[in-house]
Amino acid sequence: MLTLLKNLKYLLGANTANNPANTSRVAANEDGSVLERMEQVQEAVNNGTGTALGTNRSLVDELLGASLNYNRTKSGVISIGWTATAWKTAAVHKILDVTGVVRIRLAIYTGVNMSPAAATIKFGTPTRDLIAATTVTGLDAGEFFISSTLASNVKTLLGSNLIDIITSEDVGFTVANTTMTSGTMSVYYWWEPLSSTGDVDAASGGTFGS
Repeated sequence: MLTLLKNLKYLLGANTANNPANTSRVAANEDGSVLERMEQVQEAVNNGTGTALGTNRSLVDELLGASLNYNRTKSGVISIGWTATAWKTAAVHKILDVTGVVRIRLAIYTGVNMSPAAATIKFGTPTRDLIAATTVTGLDAGEFFISSTLASNVKTLLGSNLIDIITSEDVGFTVANTTMTSGTMSVYYWWEPLSSTGDVDAASGGTFGS
């Protein structure tokens, strides 16, 4: 019995930094012993022909890759109500706070028609416009905002029409000419880090650099 217990401890492991068991000759077999089945699981989670997942990568990351997926950890939506003080004023309003270098994709959706007629809105970073200044009353509810050419805005958005950028800068929009008084807009975003410090957080309407 004592020998059996020692053998079990040898194979199952102990609370030490380096267990002595060597199972390098065990082959993967989904119908075999516990060790063979564990080897099968190990092979299933390998990254390609490698022996382990990459640093800071999970099996979920490998399955999703760069796909757009609402339920993915690195995604979100910013809901903008144009009567809220944080968003409505004629000023720059930050929507995404960026650290490091990241890839970001955006889909901007008009929920409720906006006003007044004098107001314009443009999206971009501190150094680059992504959508030029556009009169807000020209944006129809139920359409995605993809261009200052109003005829280009659509109810069904093609993947090729997503705003797709690589940046180290914050992202936001500028309201100009006058304060917004009504309407809603949603900004759907997906992102992935390209540098070791890459990160994106939803912002609440402050200025760039804040």
